[in-house]
Amino acid sequence: MPDADREDIVVRLEADGIAGRLLSDERAELPDETEVEPAPAEDGDDLNDAERALLHASLRRADEQFAAGHGIDAEEALARLRGGNVAP
Repeated sequence: MPDADREDIVVRLEADGIAGRLLSDERAELPDETEVEPAPAEDGDDLNDAERALLHASLRRADEQFAAGHGIDAEEALARLRGGNVAP
């Protein structure tokens, strides 16, 4: 049962499991006696083979379009995404 006084905070740290203990070179600003519940990092994604093939085809197409001079700079792309008035 969840503790009513507990505050759930998610902090991502990388650590190695060595001899049954977690060893991390990263500093965590946590109060003394803070309980930590480790969870394994997720590797990869949830794409199936067909979705991954579509993604890779789309990335190849984008690479070809960019190489052909059909790219836009990041400032223009962000302005378009934000609904700015930047002409294509």
